[in-house]
Amino acid sequence: MKKGAVQWSQLTKYQAGILLPEAKGKDVVLQECFNCHAMSRIGVMGRDREGWLEAIEHMRQVGVADIKPDVADQVSEYLSTVFGPDAETPASPALLPQYQKVKQEHDYFADDALNLVYVDYQLTGEPKDRPGTGKPDKDGNIWMEMGGGLSKLDPATGELHTWRLPDPTRPFIHEILPTADGSVWLTIERQNALARFDTRTEKFEVYRQPYDGPPPVEMEPNAPWPNLRYTPGGQTGDPRRHTAVADLQGNIWSSGRPLSKFDIETKKFTFFPEVPDIYGIAVDKEGNVWFAEFNSKDHHSIGKVDVKTNKITKWTPPSSDTRPRRLKIDSQGMVWFGDYFGGNLTRFDPKTQTFKEFKLPGPMPTPYGIGVDHNDNLWYASMYTDVIGKLDPKTGKVIEYPSPYGERGTRDMFEDAQGRIWYGAQPYGKVGYVRLRTESEKAVAQK
Repeated sequence: MKKGAVQWSQLTKYQAGILLPEAKGKDVVLQECFNCHAMSRIGVMGRDREGWLEAIEHMRQVGVADIKPDVADQVSEYLSTVFGPDAETPASPALLPQYQKVKQEHDYFADDALNLVYVDYQLTGEPKDRPGTGKPDKDGNIWMEMGGGLSKLDPATGELHTWRLPDPTRPFIHEILPTADGSVWLTIERQNALARFDTRTEKFEVYRQPYDGPPPVEMEPNAPWPNLRYTPGGQTGDPRRHTAVADLQGNIWSSGRPLSKFDIETKKFTFFPEVPDIYGIAVDKEGNVWFAEFNSKDHHSIGKVDVKTNKITKWTPPSSDTRPRRLKIDSQGMVWFGDYFGGNLTRFDPKTQTFKEFKLPGPMPTPYGIGVDHNDNLWYASMYTDVIGKLDPKTGKVIEYPSPYGERGTRDMFEDAQGRIWYGAQPYGKVGYVRLRTESEKAVAQK
């Protein structure tokens, strides 16, 4: 079978970042545009500056991005320079001499890396409905954050139901949390609020409480390029809600700025200013809350809150360059986090209070979404390359699996009762799962 020419739209974020021509505004594209998508939404040749401005304005109008005018000007100027009618950029990036250094031929994948099944579901198709993951509830339904609301998917039938907050602006929901009592909680990021969705009445309750603590100094949260990662990026330090978990009493803890606890009885928030900005959050078997500090310039530790006393203890990873992002706890009580910029999965043993790093393969692993399966294997999704991977901590072996997506946008990963690992593919408006092939499926595939 004859292969077609490689298109710009097929490149991963890593490849595009290397191959895009140098010109004024490239850093803005890498730092602003690549936060949500890469070339799958950019790779169109021939537009002039006004055409690119119209495309950016369309994104603003449909609500998928709040793009500032100066950013729009710089991005349109750059894209018209390198992809405009008079640009000298080749239509196929494979014609660039640097392409040979960054191409990722998938014939290097081992046999066991091909024993993975992907199943995904197309959702509403609305521009703001781009979930970063899917979370199973106790009944096997999958819940997802959507623009200004949430959706429930029945994986067996593909049936989808969507509910929206009574807010016409459709505020950005960072994540959702199904709980055992039949509620689903939503973090309304910029409003620094929580919402509870009652699945029986199909009604929302919104809870917010002002926080006037000092804003932390922020750093670039996504772009892994050395010249960008130590810059402020687009973070403001304003209060926000991020990811929610429930403790053993049913209280809702959420990461963001700062760490907070919402008491479900009093309906009051407790803020923890000594934990000014966190990302990953999880609850251990004793009900203590663990967190990972990521965005803040001056805070890069992991820590624990003793929920009985609210005492906070922090541990700083040995490498000063480590930036913990997502955080999960396995069945043995080991605390895991993705070192996004360092390209590691790192384990912390609370008993010995020691760290162990597991280096991930690939040129720019950038582990973002991570999940733990029933065998205590760690799954991760790379933000800048097109693979997901699985780490066996017992052996240290990492298997990289090929992906059907050039860019994943997977923000988190969760295992359901059937052992399927759920993920989101944000640029494509999809949610899906991966599972390993059964022995009978392997036999058929090998024929």
